[in-house]
Amino acid sequence: MTGQGSSRRGFLRQGLGLAAGGILLPAMRPLKSLARAGSTLGSPALSRIGSMRWDRSSSLDFTGDDPDLPHEFFWDKWNVLQQSGGVPAPSEYRPLVIVGGGISGLLSAWQLRDQKPLLLEQASRLGGNSKGEQWGDLRYSIGAAYLSEPDEDDDTDLLLKELGIRDQFKREDASESLVFSAGKLSQDLWSQAPHVLARILEIGENTYPGIPFDPENGLDRDTWEKWDRMSFEQWLLEEFGSIPTAVKEYLTLYCWSSFGMDLNELSALQALNFLSADLGGTIAAPGGNALIAQTLQKRLFDSGTEFRSEVMVVDIQVKADGVHICVADRKRRLKTIRADRCIVAAPKFVARLLLDQLPKDQAEAMGRLGYRAYLVANVLLKSPIKSPSYELFRLENRKTGNPRDEVRERPFTDLCFASWAADDAFNCSGLTLYKAMPFIGARHFLFADHAHDKYRGQFERGIPEVLSALGISETDVAGIRLTRWGHALPEARQGFLVDGSASLVSKPFAGKVFFANQDNYANPCFETAYAAAREAVAQL
Repeated sequence: MTGQGSSRRGFLRQGLGLAAGGILLPAMRPLKSLARAGSTLGSPALSRIGSMRWDRSSSLDFTGDDPDLPHEFFWDKWNVLQQSGGVPAPSEYRPLVIVGGGISGLLSAWQLRDQKPLLLEQASRLGGNSKGEQWGDLRYSIGAAYLSEPDEDDDTDLLLKELGIRDQFKREDASESLVFSAGKLSQDLWSQAPHVLARILEIGENTYPGIPFDPENGLDRDTWEKWDRMSFEQWLLEEFGSIPTAVKEYLTLYCWSSFGMDLNELSALQALNFLSADLGGTIAAPGGNALIAQTLQKRLFDSGTEFRSEVMVVDIQVKADGVHICVADRKRRLKTIRADRCIVAAPKFVARLLLDQLPKDQAEAMGRLGYRAYLVANVLLKSPIKSPSYELFRLENRKTGNPRDEVRERPFTDLCFASWAADDAFNCSGLTLYKAMPFIGARHFLFADHAHDKYRGQFERGIPEVLSALGISETDVAGIRLTRWGHALPEARQGFLVDGSASLVSKPFAGKVFFANQDNYANPCFETAYAAAREAVAQL
């Protein structure tokens, strides 16, 4: 890759062009101790660290999403507000408020740090799904885990350098990655179809399908639009015809894990945007993307940004005197903050429910944007191991079937070695297993009674074969911790980019409310979250 244009590695240099955690780090104080005075209506300003006691190596319930309070308000918003006394008059003024403390919100705040924005987050910890935990000295991801390798001095590279963490990321390319098949680790996947790998890498190098469209990437507009209108399965058929079973299975699992979508429903453009960048090289840090979220929190705090966690925004209204943002704490106590401007760094299905004043076509477009779920299981091991690679996919060397059935039959989709990025320097180790839920409505199963035990059992079925291949005894397993992300992946469906939906869902409202989230482009990755934040800041 040359780094030109908008890519998962060089997404921000062109294209958007000025228009776009918690791991306990060794040199940092626990963020709980940094809470600012005056951050009332909820919990302290900065979130708690996800540091696990040695004897708390297994979860009793899911970490990740906490749906109770949001679901209560969102599905019966006005009745709940009335029962809580109605929306109060503003009692606080802030020039700029950012709604959502995920990675998009943190990145928006970072670019606006000189304005000392107020950032609101309904969860107890900031970072969205860019969170991590620490057990012993092992730092591991419980969500987003890696980046496509950025080009030298593109915006992602410059951000990591500005934060002082670029050198903590380690690189892996396609030639180093493994698959797990028939009880063995193998590096033999692409030798079965070298022409497929070569073609995808050639796309990444010469005709990268940047999002949004950028002619400097070398791909013409007609082809860009054609690829967005067609499914990835159709693209593969037209490009290669028959593909070896194992390679087709790998591509299917990759799309399940990255997008939560099957090949026949996923935009070919979106799939190639990810795949051609990732096969060209990925980078990961100890604890995954939580390192970025953690560092942003610390640097933002030092710059005077105020955070309020466990504070849920329940209504946003644009008035003559500004934006009225009604928030609730865990006890349903309401408060309204008046702001001049507001960035909504929350998913669009949340934004639509907060903003009743949205134009009908924009609200309907947001309502059509679906989301997919996934699960993470961190298998904590008492002893260090030698990581053979960063990531590997679990193949069964067969044609994949209906995704609903496959979720039951496959114990997990892929795994990352938690100590790889630290060169296995920890005194213990871990395997981070991902289980895609690639079908509509999957998240409802994740909130059913006994869901934790059910899915833990599915993960556990696949663990012994991996331990055996690595030469690890089952007695070395200290515990398993499960994380649930019910709506983390916006559906990158065919035509979303070319039919005007992307432009409509992210259109600023009334010149005072702006939107920054990866679902601006239905492209679920850090690079897109950063691009959306840059775009919102430029519009603001």
